[in-house]
Amino acid sequence: MSTEKHENSIYRAEALQHKQEGWLGVSYLDIPSSLSICILTGMLTVAFIVSIIIFGSYSERVNASGNVIYDPPAVSLIAQNNGIIINSVASEKKLIKQGEVIFSVSDETETNLGATKFEIEESLKKQRNILLKKINIITTEAEENKNYFIERIKNKEQEINGLNILIKNAEEQRKWFEKKSSLYEQLRKKGLARDSEFIDRKKDYYSAIVNLSSARVKIITLQGELLDFKKKISATDREADSAKKLITAEIAGIKQKILNIEKQREYLIVAPFNGKITSVTAHKGERVKAGQQVAVIVPLAARPKIELLSSSDSLGDVADGQQVKMRIAAYPYQWYGKVAGVIEAISEAPVNIPPSAQTNSEGKALFRITVRPVMTEQQKSLSLLPGMKVETEIYVRTRKNYEWLFMPVKRVYERICDNTQ
Repeated sequence: MSTEKHENSIYRAEALQHKQEGWLGVSYLDIPSSLSICILTGMLTVAFIVSIIIFGSYSERVNASGNVIYDPPAVSLIAQNNGIIINSVASEKKLIKQGEVIFSVSDETETNLGATKFEIEESLKKQRNILLKKINIITTEAEENKNYFIERIKNKEQEINGLNILIKNAEEQRKWFEKKSSLYEQLRKKGLARDSEFIDRKKDYYSAIVNLSSARVKIITLQGELLDFKKKISATDREADSAKKLITAEIAGIKQKILNIEKQREYLIVAPFNGKITSVTAHKGERVKAGQQVAVIVPLAARPKIELLSSSDSLGDVADGQQVKMRIAAYPYQWYGKVAGVIEAISEAPVNIPPSAQTNSEGKALFRITVRPVMTEQQKSLSLLPGMKVETEIYVRTRKNYEWLFMPVKRVYERICDNTQ
């Protein structure tokens, strides 16, 4: 810069140059840039917090836990007895038809003499056949005895009928001899008949009486024998029925043993309906125990739902149609997100669950809540299987943030109003 002195200036040229180029420069207020950024950030933060307080809201939640179920429900295939799977068509997501055999399980023991249970079964079948033949023999003998007694009864009835006719004739003969005897007695008194003739007529009369009495005694005997034969027929029926009942009970026991052996030898697990196989836990050649779950069948039209159990304390704010957020244990929500859902139904009575099976309920009554999951496009690929654990948050009430902030003030105001009243 030029240091020439101006004509009208009273200052030296060096002073003027120093004024223009000195480090103090022009006098003005210089605010640091970092401070302005902090002030602006603070103002924006305050505005954001105020907007959240005024326009923001929060939701009250009820937590509940449960499991994934299917509607219609899935069915577990259970092994009936201990054994080895000798045949299996089960595989994951395989479609199966109703009545189709899925597993064949056998518990047969092989020895040098053959299959032990097969030999036992054959022996029991022989015993059963022998007892069946015995029933036939008892029935045949009872029928023969009945026929014999029936024939004897017919004979006795014929004898009784013959004796009745004989008694009738003997009664007429007695009356005739009585008249004859009376006639000879009168003739003897008149001297027209001899005593010997009168005595003969009396003998004939008494002989007729004796024959009549004998016939009556015999008919009573025949009637007694007839009753005995009828009693024997009834006794034969009773004895045969009693013997057949005992044998039938023994046959039933043998049949039950045969069924048990057949179940142990080999039994089939079939599909109860059309569906899809999943959760296969046993395969061909593996040994299973009685009561073990080997697979699960899901109906073709089944849809996954969530079954929650909630205590009665938190049930008052829960209603149909409320939104829920679910965390599925098999799919961490940090990666897959929370699954949304809608409450479909709430049980009107507590569920009967043993206290040992209850968790975090302290023995309180539990109610069933059914939730329909609402999957996003990204979540539709998730496979919800029966029994998966689920943790849920049920949003029961929404309030503004300023209501929450001023809630203590509101409570104090209500308490003051109550005291003044």
